[in-house]
Amino acid sequence: MSNVITECKVCGFPCVKFGFNKLKFCKKQCYYCRRCSLKFTNVGLLKVRYEIEIIATAINWYYEGFSLRKIKRNLNLIYGINPNHYTILKWIRKYSTQIKEYIDEHYKLKISNSNFVDETVIKCKGKNVWLWGIIDNNSRYLIDYIYVRDRNYKTGLKLFTNYRDKIINYPINIISDGLKLYPKVIRRTFPKTVHINLIRFDGLIHNNIVERFWGTIKDKTKVCRGFKNLVSTKSIIDGLMIHYNFVKPHETLNGSTPAKAIGIGLSSSLNENKWLDLLKLCCK
Repeated sequence: MSNVITECKVCGFPCVKFGFNKLKFCKKQCYYCRRCSLKFTNVGLLKVRYEIEIIATAINWYYEGFSLRKIKRNLNLIYGINPNHYTILKWIRKYSTQIKEYIDEHYKLKISNSNFVDETVIKCKGKNVWLWGIIDNNSRYLIDYIYVRDRNYKTGLKLFTNYRDKIINYPINIISDGLKLYPKVIRRTFPKTVHINLIRFDGLIHNNIVERFWGTIKDKTKVCRGFKNLVSTKSIIDGLMIHYNFVKPHETLNGSTPAKAIGIGLSSSLNENKWLDLLKLCCK
């Protein structure tokens, strides 16, 4: 054993090197905690066989449009590994949700004067399900969304309550289509905010910004040929939301990301491989 180099993932006590763990595709450095006697490999994620860099690459490929089997082939070609395609799907579901929960817990948003709300339909098990979302005007940041079977007052109130909890300042205007439940829900959650629902696709007031995001979602659902259940679908949409807000550059923002435009400090510290940095941050 050599000098102390890292801390225990459970108790935080300084650990020492303790040999190697030989896997099929590589050799992992092991560590030993002298306080709690824990032995672990410093791969970045607990109870995960593959390198965190490989997992981040697979997740990024998925949200860039690769199918699961295409990801599997490319991982085999580049890294010489052959994970099951369902294993890749479990990475995507698990860490997309974990990162979203971390962001929601640690960051509140300073929004612009106008926000847009809209809904769209996507397929789940062959049935229509509603996806509701709220986007900031200046930054194009998707603040929150909800994925439900029915559009009613209860689900609308849940969306706007979650939205209110995530922001520092209240919007001056909320722009929507003519759905009848919006005025009642907005009066309940934002009594001083002006609700504008006289919109036209080619008019001065429109919600084309949020419609463009729905197009991004539909591009992915077409590749997936629909989703199979609500839980899995929510995890994947969590990832699409993260990819849209933190990873994908936006032409309207001169190549910046919505997260950086809205002023989230985390976005400035992300390097080229943003999924890798987000994984390391939320899985410390």
